[in-house]
Amino acid sequence: MHSCQNCHTEFQITPENLEYYQKISVPYPTFCPDCRAIRRMQWRNERSLYKRKCDATGQNIISCFSPDKKLTVYEQKHWWSDKWNPLDFGQDYNFNRPFFEQWSDLFYRTPQLSVSNSHADNSDFCNVNSHSKDCYLISASFENERVMYSNRTVSNQDCLDSYILSQSQYCYEDTACQKCYQLHFSQDCTNCRESYFLYNCHNCQNCVGCTNLRNKQYHIFNQPYQKEEYEQELLKLNLSQRSGLDHIRNKFEQLKLKALRKYANLINCENCAGDNMNNCQNCRNCFDLADDVQNCHYTVWGGYNLQYAFDTGPGVGSNSSYIYEAYDSGINSNNLNFTGVVYDSSNIWYSLFCFNSKNLFGCVGLRHKEYCILNKQYSEQEYKQLVPKIIEHMNSHPYTDKRGLIYKYGEFYPAEISPYGYNETVAQEYYPTTKEKALANGYKWLDPPARQFQPTILHQNIPDNIKDVDESILNEVIECAHQGNCNEQCNVAFKILPAELVFYLKQNLPLPHLCPNCRHYQKVKQRNPLKLWNRNCQCAGSASDNNTYQNVATHEHHGTNHYPNQFETTHSPDRKEVIYCEDCCQKEIF
Repeated sequence: MHSCQNCHTEFQITPENLEYYQKISVPYPTFCPDCRAIRRMQWRNERSLYKRKCDATGQNIISCFSPDKKLTVYEQKHWWSDKWNPLDFGQDYNFNRPFFEQWSDLFYRTPQLSVSNSHADNSDFCNVNSHSKDCYLISASFENERVMYSNRTVSNQDCLDSYILSQSQYCYEDTACQKCYQLHFSQDCTNCRESYFLYNCHNCQNCVGCTNLRNKQYHIFNQPYQKEEYEQELLKLNLSQRSGLDHIRNKFEQLKLKALRKYANLINCENCAGDNMNNCQNCRNCFDLADDVQNCHYTVWGGYNLQYAFDTGPGVGSNSSYIYEAYDSGINSNNLNFTGVVYDSSNIWYSLFCFNSKNLFGCVGLRHKEYCILNKQYSEQEYKQLVPKIIEHMNSHPYTDKRGLIYKYGEFYPAEISPYGYNETVAQEYYPTTKEKALANGYKWLDPPARQFQPTILHQNIPDNIKDVDESILNEVIECAHQGNCNEQCNVAFKILPAELVFYLKQNLPLPHLCPNCRHYQKVKQRNPLKLWNRNCQCAGSASDNNTYQNVATHEHHGTNHYPNQFETTHSPDRKEVIYCEDCCQKEIF
């Protein structure tokens, strides 16, 4: 066992891990897996956008860097143009200073890309986004049209406030759903239509408040109705009113707690431990991976023919292999180590925002380059002679942060040199914390700017029924019900946009009472943490599991003594849900 130098918890390095580190010639980590992930995630800002000026053109732009950040930022077209040369910012390696000090100087001096928003048609307020049309405030998304306030969405049209949604239309407030139409306030559903408040339902239509249904229609709280009865009951639910919606939501949440849950969402997976994986093999402690992923450990959010990725994500993969301690990297790449936003490249170490390159060490913003160190060009021979000397120097003269943590070769960039506050990044979503705890851990924190507006409508005065709303609402500043008293980057107040109002009217949905940020965090909370616990199938009522079981079945496949199947799950033992093994789920649900 090893002790994490950051949180001091013990963690294990398996023989398989050690073999991987030896193969890519890096020392074993000194941070535990969670602390490694937190450190890495503090470099990825998806949703925090600001107005500032382009340092090249002087024009007002949208940027993922707040205006108080003391770095150079270029708007997209200028950054990608040939009007500047990243090699002009290169520097000689100084053996009298730690590597990370020198790299930090280079990073803050080299122009940064304002946002990553390619092929955007009338979709300026988006980041980590590609191929969008008429979209607003979407991030980490691809191929969407008329989608607003959403994150990690792919190939959707006319959807709002969604998190992890794909191939869907006219959906609202959904989490981890796909191929749905007019589905609202639902989670983990596939091929569902014209329904509200569903959990883990597949191929269902005209249902409200249901869990674990398959191929059903006209159900309310898992009870069947005739079509005419269903339509009458649906009117009684008053789903066009906020009060009616909240009543159904509360009842649904209680039903959801009692719903049987499979220990993990693993589809066509072999020798895998984690959650939300599809077509994976030999992956351990991995989450949200899909489509031919093999031999990965501690990887989050990636896939598409990905192999041998350790400590990576969010965002890694697509025909890539041997990626270590990286985020948002891959796409036809090989041997990327300690990188962020590096595509179509190979043999890259300690580099950010580099494309179509190979054999780089400690570079920022390079394109179509080779044999560069700290953005300075070298010959192949010079490069191969200098890199081992730098690695030796990183070990003999390491960087020490303000808390006394030591960063030698093999550690990711220190969090204290990240340009973002902890609460601006995905770290706050996966590992939420408070300002006090973040600062105590040596992390940055961005306080919201002073409020320059006053709400014109308090949250308790928002019209209860969408039928009582007209276009005058577009001129109002609406108070968020959280009033800033939360840890969810609350905007305090928000406005309704014209396209948004059209959606609510067409879908007969009441106006929201929370700002977009707070709405996003409610959906994030529906997802389980990136952590595994050893548990037993609860259908056998094992006394070794800490839960108290009521009304759970016992199945013969557990044996004559009903000894339960064991597994690793993201459901902690202190949670109230009933967790089943795959065999029991097959019997009870499928």
